[in-house]
Amino acid sequence: MSVAVVNRRTPAAYSSGGDNGIPNTRTSSTVYVPLILRQHATASGVGNSELLIQNAGSTAITFNIDMKAAAGYSDFTKAVTNLAAGATFRYKPSDDSGADWVGAAVVCSTGCGKIAVTSNFYTGANVVQTFNRFPTESVGKTWFVPLFTVRLANGLNTPVAVQNLSSSTIALNKVIFSCKKDPASPGSDFSVSNDAAIDPNKAYYFNPVPVPNTLFPSPAMNGWFGACTVSTTTTTNQDFVAFVQMRYVGGTDNADSAAAYEARRGNGAGKVAIFPLIQKRVADAAGTLGTAVTIQNLSSSAMQITFTYIAKSGSGSNITVGPCTIAGNTSVTHNHRLTDPNSTNCPLLNATMGDGWQGSLLVTSSDQPIDGFIQLTNINSPAGDTFMAHNANTSP
Repeated sequence: MSVAVVNRRTPAAYSSGGDNGIPNTRTSSTVYVPLILRQHATASGVGNSELLIQNAGSTAITFNIDMKAAAGYSDFTKAVTNLAAGATFRYKPSDDSGADWVGAAVVCSTGCGKIAVTSNFYTGANVVQTFNRFPTESVGKTWFVPLFTVRLANGLNTPVAVQNLSSSTIALNKVIFSCKKDPASPGSDFSVSNDAAIDPNKAYYFNPVPVPNTLFPSPAMNGWFGACTVSTTTTTNQDFVAFVQMRYVGGTDNADSAAAYEARRGNGAGKVAIFPLIQKRVADAAGTLGTAVTIQNLSSSAMQITFTYIAKSGSGSNITVGPCTIAGNTSVTHNHRLTDPNSTNCPLLNATMGDGWQGSLLVTSSDQPIDGFIQLTNINSPAGDTFMAHNANTSP
């Protein structure tokens, strides 16, 4: 088995984004993008989206990009004809006429042609969040969010976008956002639900950024972090998809830094999570690079997990951590950006991993499915956006 990830970084002032490569088995005739902005004011600057749509087939295709508006905006469609095999169409809604717009997108190829889609989400002068689309084959009723944060002291917030992919409206209070705190987090476990109905193909946002905030009140929930599950309680076939933004707003860290990753589908069966690149405070021409890995238990039962770090030649020794026990639906983070990257519930001892260590990581579960994601950052926080994130690759 081989895996691939893509990390992109421009020269200073930096903009960067990361995502998993899209295997041929994950291309589809219809894909969904839960968040699209055009010239929309946000707390991080004016937001604009860009879609990169690749023809994954062997013949030219024609397709539509159906833009599904949030409340107060209007739907519209962008038609694309004769995209050659292997070619990529770059669509920026801001290039079309029109002002402020918020919504989601459905990209559908006629004649069942296969496409692969990646979204770049820009805010302000430098910030970019990159995430992959969701193919129609991957929709579901339950999704996992390995790390959710509410107004941390450093400014990190993680809005979660949910796109309704059924043919009927999801009613009020039918999408449940249930969260388990990290042992080191203040506060308690909690559960909230959508406070507005979600029409077909439209999106809803569990957003901790705004203050005042009905779902995530301030100051009561400030500083909360942990793992969450998003699920529907409807009895009808109302599937959806979800993705997570990581934004620094109003804190001590660089507000130009942002990233995004796809929530993990609830029927995941992988018991091995694979990360091709791990860095523990590695010196680089641009600064000091470090990663943080978060692993979530996708079952409701406690499990044991083992971290196996495989060192790059000349950068240190192989390291095994665990097995460690983590509770059902909770997560554990190893933060290699810190001098002492210990976690509360599965410690990675600093003595075993010195600064400059780099290599890869396998996380193995004893008997239950796991999933997760990784953050990649420049610890020195130079001007611009040096923050990236992407999902783990998993294996049975």
